[in-house]
Order: sequence, then C-alpha cells, then structure tokens
Amino acid sequence: MPETGLSQRCQVWAVLNVTPDSFSDGGEAITLEAALRKAERLSAEGADVIDVGGASSRPAGATYGAGAAEVSVDEELARVVPDIRCGAPIPCPACTGTRFVRVARADRYGFPLDYVACDGCGLLFANPYYDAGSLDRFYMNYYAPVYGRTARPDLAFAGELERGRAVRRLVDSHAVTRGLEYASVLDVGCSHGGFLAAFPGNWLRVGYDYDESLFTVGRSRGLELNAIGGLDADARKFDVIMANRVVEHTRDPVAFLRRLARLLAPRGVIYVEVPGLRSDLVAHIDYRLMFKNAHCFLFDAHTFERCAARAGLRSEYLDETVRALLAPGDYAARAPAAGAAPGKAAAEFVRARVARYRPPGALARLRELPRRIFRALARRTGARV
Repeated sequence: MPETGLSQRCQVWAVLNVTPDSFSDGGEAITLEAALRKAERLSAEGADVIDVGGASSRPAGATYGAGAAEVSVDEELARVVPDIRCGAPIPCPACTGTRFVRVARADRYGFPLDYVACDGCGLLFANPYYDAGSLDRFYMNYYAPVYGRTARPDLAFAGELERGRAVRRLVDSHAVTRGLEYASVLDVGCSHGGFLAAFPGNWLRVGYDYDESLFTVGRSRGLELNAIGGLDADARKFDVIMANRVVEHTRDPVAFLRRLARLLAPRGVIYVEVPGLRSDLVAHIDYRLMFKNAHCFLFDAHTFERCAARAGLRSEYLDETVRALLAPGDYAARAPAAGAAPGKAAAEFVRARVARYRPPGALARLRELPRRIFRALARRTGARV
C-alpha cells in the first residue's frame, strides 16, 4: 500500500495454518481456494494481520499422540510462499528512463511489490515485476482464486456484451469517418467472449485467453475462443483487435502492443482500454485499491500514449479513462505538463488521492442502499436499471 503511516491502535493478528496436521485447524486450508476463503473470513471478523503458518506446532502427548512431524525449510516455504518470483528491475518502457520515485511498497492485498514513478515521464509501474514464468503461473493458478470467478458466467457474458457495444460504436464511427469496411475482430484477453459478441455474426470473431473454463457461454454463441498459447501461431490478420484491461497486466506494454500490431490487417485499428489513473471514474474511491499485483502498470493518457508511440502506433482516439484507438504510424507523444519532475508529480498525485479519501459515513451508505438493491435485482433479472 502507499506509505501513509501506521495506526496507533492495537492491531488484531489471526493465524491461518496451511498445514495438514496443525492441532487446531489442520487440513482446513491446504488448498489455495480454501486458504483464501478463510483469510477473507478472518479479515471480515476484524483481523489486521494474518500470519500464515506452514509448519505445525502440535505437541506430543496423550491428546495429540506423537505430535507434529518435522518438515524441511523448503517444504515449509513451498506451503506458504507461492511459486511467484520477481525478475530484475527494468528501465521505463515508455521513455527508457532509469530514475524512479517509490510510491508504494506493497499492493492492496499486501503482496510485496515496489511501485515506482518514472522521473522522466511519470509512468507508474511495479519494478521489479514477476518474471515471465511466474507471470504465467500466476494467471494459470492464482488469478481466479485471488480475484474471484463469477458463479454466473451468463451474467458476466451479458456485462461484457454491454461494454462491447460501446467499443463497437467507437470502431464503427472510426470506420464510417474514413470510409472503411471491417469484417474481422480479434480479442486478446477475451474472458467469456462478450466483447466479441457485440460485433456482427457474419464477421470472423476470434478470442484468446489464459482460462479456458471461461469459454462455455461464448462458444455456445458460435465464437472461436482459444487458449492464449496459440496466439503466436495464428497467421491471420484482423481488421479490429481488442485488448480490454490487458495491457496493464503485461511485463512489457511496448512489446505487447507491437505483438498486436503484427496481427493487424492494413488500415485496421487496435482498441485498448486500461484503468486510467486520472479518470473521473476513480476520483472518489480509496486510491490504494488501484495498486494490485495483477497490474504491473498504472497508466494515464500521457504515459499510455508514450508506450503506444514507442510501439509504432499513433492515437486515432484517446481519453483519460483510458480508452484508445490505435493505428500504425509515426507519432510523437505529447510532452508532460510543465512543473515538477514527472516522477515526483505522479507520486504526489497518488499520495494526495490517498490522503483525500474518506470512507463513506452511515448516511452516505444509507443513501446508496436503494441503488445497490436495484443493481442486485437487475443482475438477477437481466433488466437494465
């Protein structure tokens, strides 16, 4: 979390044993899913710190028999530390700078990650970040348990479809303005496939993602959804390529955008959406929630545009949300605003947002209750509220 100082109140510690033989709760949390569920319960019950135990201290005696078996240090570490490792620090992908200002030492869940702001352009990112093998393991083994998987894929698909329609309107407007006709779309990070379903059924509609268990609804609608490992072998060219909330997850956004550009048909466009640090949509949240280990990069419009420019892409459309339409072409990204050094300015911006946040009071929560009820009803019935 961004450094805001320690609370002076007494903190409550809870113990979470991920052992098969602890005397109090052995075997209850030996899978990642079970451990996360118990951690969530402990946090809801008021725990400030959760101490994860990987070796039992069960005593020998009449009650517990021979007591706990000895385990090696390697086995204990394997139980409590995921097989996720950070690589070496890297220069800033947006400007190749090597001077940084630290903004945070850990993410919203407490995973240790150094988040820094580049002193040359202001890009915020985790540096160092997970190495390539660890990143693959994270998405295959840990992402869904940590961030949750919906129990209603049909509703998730419907939500993606609604957002996909907004993307299609933007793409259609671009095509009409330039007198273009498109007939194929690729979605990298397609999730359930809802974004693809927003495009005409007579188009070639192809998606790739890590988690094939998400594909059931999309495949039932005739979408071609594939495991991400096959992307590099796909020799087809696409008129429209989408990457919705994907670029911030990559280890190298410039290389990723270049990879997408190689799959682009002549006069095609790439639609990219990433969480915008300066967007009005996040202006009133607890800003520490923006820092999560799945996001290596935290963009605003300026820093994203710099990365796109280094990938040989120009902005046909760009807003501070951040949503962008990109096309191949030389383009010099706009310079940052005059004033403090970009790294220091970005760090001060984040710290000011963190300091400004105040949890909603009882009256505000009461006013929000009817809206939350209506939203819940809408999700159950499929109606729009």
